Amino acid sequence: MIRRLEFHEAKLAREVAELHCEHITGGVLGILGPRFLGTLYRYIAASPVAAVWVDLDRGELRGFICGCSDDKQMFRQVLTRGFVRLASAGLLALGRKGVLSGVISTVRVLVGPDAGENQPRAQLLSIAVSEKHRRKGIASVLIHELHRQFVDWRVQRALVWTTDTNLAALGLYRAHGYVDAFTVAHSPEDMVGLVRENKTNLGR
Repeated sequence: MIRRLEFHEAKLAREVAELHCEHITGGVLGILGPRFLGTLYRYIAASPVAAVWVDLDRGELRGFICGCSDDKQMFRQVLTRGFVRLASAGLLALGRKGVLSGVISTVRVLVGPDAGENQPRAQLLSIAVSEKHRRKGIASVLIHELHRQFVDWRVQRALVWTTDTNLAALGLYRAHGYVDAFTVAHSPEDMVGLVRENKTNLGR
């Protein structure tokens, strides 16, 4: 069963965060730990311009996907509503060497000056499927769910970032209509931005 995560579901948000930390290892957010990420996903779920979908089988989390129609607006809403909780949850991790600079660098790539004027604001922010439930088409179902939401949001172009060495992710996104569009130098691996045109909404 696929449904949206709700803000009050702290336990499920923590499970989403743990799955993120386990399988999305290329970014800085995972370093901040499941406590921070669980809080972040709850506030993302509460944003009117974003959503988190979960795939549950008899209560077991098999996978999730997170996306938004406007990343800058979403992050503003998340920080406005959840700054104190997020700061508290991530404080210890931010004290580790290199973590804070890594977070700043990642944010600049995603929504800052490094992003470029032509970068779509709508994004597939994250997706993960548990190891034992892979090769069942769950990732594709989750992506289709997000794409349906993009139609409702009247999104014309959507973006997803991954590292240039994550061949599995690159293959998945390309198979669902995303095309390589941006490359940004980033430590320790360069970031590739792939864009998908939503033809359903073109001309609206």
